[in-house]
Amino acid sequence: MAALALVLLATQAPAQTTITTCGQEVKGFASLAGDLDCTGFAGNAVTLHGGKLYLNGHTLIGGAVGVYCDGNCKVYGPGAVSGSTGIGILAFGVPLQLTQVDVTNHAVAGAECSKTCRITGPATVSGNGSGIRAGTTVHVRGMTITGNQRGVDASNNGVHARALLFDSTVTGNDVGAIADRLVKTVNTTITGNRLFGIYAGNGSCTKKATATVKGGTVSGNGTDAGCGTTVACADLGTCGAAPLLAGGATCDHSYANGSGIPGTDWDVCALD
Repeated sequence: MAALALVLLATQAPAQTTITTCGQEVKGFASLAGDLDCTGFAGNAVTLHGGKLYLNGHTLIGGAVGVYCDGNCKVYGPGAVSGSTGIGILAFGVPLQLTQVDVTNHAVAGAECSKTCRITGPATVSGNGSGIRAGTTVHVRGMTITGNQRGVDASNNGVHARALLFDSTVTGNDVGAIADRLVKTVNTTITGNRLFGIYAGNGSCTKKATATVKGGTVSGNGTDAGCGTTVACADLGTCGAAPLLAGGATCDHSYANGSGIPGTDWDVCALD
């Protein structure tokens, strides 16, 4: 009987705090029991002092920040965080993990973390300033990222940040994916972005930065009417090193960042 009791104790779900009010602060395990609308709320809709938040199919709406994390932070869907006046999910100085969470219509950024971000779908990031913004490395898998200014943005420290995308679709953004040092995609489709599909490097190209594309396609980007005449555009833009394509990956146009307008290509894409 004692052994059975220990087994039952070990398999019980941890106690969860139910989030019911805007501005609630929690630590450990927390969950939404219904949609929570914090439209017009000037603070953090939810503050998570480390732990896990389960959305349970519901939507958290509004706040200056939807979910603010100051400890290791994991948010699980299905469910959505939408419509903040600032950042949807902000992990300040801590890692962030999102699983099956739709992140939509945030004025500044959908999700932001200053340490490693892991974003796993299926889920959608859309209608944000930046879709996903990372200070070091962001891992994206199984996501649809569309209609943001920058889809995936790891260009915030100017030195070594990386964006790694797997089995995802990135379309209809101003720039699909950008990173200081490396953008790597595997079996990912990046198309129909206004300026660049992939842009690797800081603005001045003071350090080498490249892209590795394995399988999938980076094509049909650079849709802005001024591409090639008033603004530089391409599927793949890199600094100081040509993009690497493998596994049947395809692209239309490459660009040596900083080479002017229309600029120089790397002679690696079909239309270079």
